[in-house]
Amino acid sequence: IITLGKKFNYNDYQRQFAMIVVALAESGLNPFAEENFNYSLTSAKANFSKIRALSDAQALTYIPRAKGGSGSAEKFANFIYGGRYGNGANEGYKYRGSGLTQITFKSNYKKMDENLKKFGYPVSLYFPNNPNATLEQTPNLLRNGSAKAQELAVAILVVGKAAGQFGKKLSPSTDYINGGINNIIQTQNGGTAKNETSPSAINYGKKRNIVKNTEWVFELFKKYELLDNTYGTEKTPLTTKWFTILKPI
Repeated sequence: IITLGKKFNYNDYQRQFAMIVVALAESGLNPFAEENFNYSLTSAKANFSKIRALSDAQALTYIPRAKGGSGSAEKFANFIYGGRYGNGANEGYKYRGSGLTQITFKSNYKKMDENLKKFGYPVSLYFPNNPNATLEQTPNLLRNGSAKAQELAVAILVVGKAAGQFGKKLSPSTDYINGGINNIIQTQNGGTAKNETSPSAINYGKKRNIVKNTEWVFELFKKYELLDNTYGTEKTPLTTKWFTILKPI
């Protein structure tokens, strides 16, 4: 993430920090993460209005067998995501959340193909034996567990931020470390702010604190000579004093 970010002139720790928090909050920093649709009836109702609109008997036809229903993860995903954002009726599972950013929906996969190509990182760069490969046509390449799939997941994260595909573009003058948590959320959530007591905001807040308290992350920032641009003013390499100032006690 840091290496590719620097190629996009993300030479400051604030933007690099924000990308790591997004990846941790969305996927647990797992480049091969896939959206899990193994919901019980209770959890499905709590999370999806389309399930709440059904009777229990109807809903159970979508709930996976392992969770007490007669459906499957694929059937559940197609019901929830089918017909939305470019998906065909039976494409919800095909374009499920995947990778470091959990990119979801056919329209987003297609747009990401355009952005990857625009910035010089097309899918075929990672899979040269498949020169016509695209996320839209071959989404499972992102999920095949290979080293190249991992590199592609990183490219989707960094290029997505550079293009502003997922929300607001990263800004070197924004305080992502100690500012409001929506500073980070709005780079991923279509630019929409979240109530800070919402599950999403709480999740992002917890993940930000984890990164803030993980010293090796900042040691990496020092190793890669990221600049201390606190509040967009300072332009000096990170120092030991920086830890004293910004690391939480």
